[in-house]
Amino acid sequence: MGPSSKSCSPDPLPTDMLKKWLPELLPFITDLCNASLQQDCLSVGQRHAIVRPRLKKAGVDASNVQNYRPVSNLACIATVVERLVCRQLVAFFERLRLLSSVQSAYRSKHSRKTAVLKVITDVMRASDRGVVSLLCMLDLSATYDTVDHDILIGRLQQSFGVKGLTLCWIESFLRNRTQSVSIDGVLSTRSLLTRGVLQRSVLCPFLFLVYCADVITIARRHGLEVHADDTQLYFHADPSAVDSKVQKLVTCVNIGQWICANRLKLNPDKNSVYLAWYTASAL
Repeated sequence: MGPSSKSCSPDPLPTDMLKKWLPELLPFITDLCNASLQQDCLSVGQRHAIVRPRLKKAGVDASNVQNYRPVSNLACIATVVERLVCRQLVAFFERLRLLSSVQSAYRSKHSRKTAVLKVITDVMRASDRGVVSLLCMLDLSATYDTVDHDILIGRLQQSFGVKGLTLCWIESFLRNRTQSVSIDGVLSTRSLLTRGVLQRSVLCPFLFLVYCADVITIARRHGLEVHADDTQLYFHADPSAVDSKVQKLVTCVNIGQWICANRLKLNPDKNSVYLAWYTASAL
């Protein structure tokens, strides 16, 4: 999918005009993209975003700042280069199967529906064996805003083998970014971003998956089943052994410690624990 026809303040040329004259401009756009990839950096001018707050849901209290999502509007060319890098990076991860099969968010041929279906199927299969299931659902607050760039770069390099020009380009993409906030047509002064990844970005959702990939490893190390979209931790046990098995959910504390160490934050209003016990007659 190409860039939207809506223009953004960072663009010197309206996007609809760029599309209209794309055949004539394409050689120059190609040169700009190749130059960015060959020089392993994103130009400073393409690292600026105009942030426009948008309500998360219709009908919520517009006076509560927590009900807004900061949507970043980026220059068209920056988005094109970002898309090229994202396609190559995702292809590399998929080819080498570097991401867990239970990670559904932001991936092709995966969705929230597949995540729900996987968890429900596991619970129903457990009930067929006469055991109960305990499910703990974790939710993170302001996830994109708190990502530590140094931790993300280190994880890409050490855990997934991303290096060389690709790693340098991603580091350039993350660092020394600036943003201005636009509200009712009034634009704030530029601010330097020292952490976080962008909302409404092509590459950033995938980078966030990489950032949080260790959660799955931690859960499995403690004997829990897991599905990540957000994060569902669960286990199955004989009804007579549930009390002792509940100690496995101490893993949630360990994951909480990992979350704190990685500058993330759990949302206490959306974390839940459920006990599921189905019988054949109930299904």
